[in-house]
Amino acid sequence: MKRITFFIFFVLTAVGVNAQTPSDTTKTTGKVSHMFKSGGCHTVIIVESKPEIILIPQTKLPKKLDKEGLIICFNYRRLRSPNPQGCVKGHMAELSNISKKK
Repeated sequence: MKRITFFIFFVLTAVGVNAQTPSDTTKTTGKVSHMFKSGGCHTVIIVESKPEIILIPQTKLPKKLDKEGLIICFNYRRLRSPNPQGCVKGHMAELSNISKKK
């Protein structure tokens, strides 16, 4: 009986964890910039809001989208990982569904 109760509890807990979505996911637009490249921070995304948000992509952008001044649309989730060396401004972010703004 204890095993059955534990199994049911485990299944219900696992289902509850999978149903959660990150609350930090936001659909937005931003401008690709290389303004911090001299300091060692390659590509950043500048989101024009009050205050301005600077995102550091966790993975490199595709070459067709990694162009200075290009406006892109994307979803992002801020990460708690430390910034790469040379990136003193901005927040690490996982970007998804990236496309050129039409």
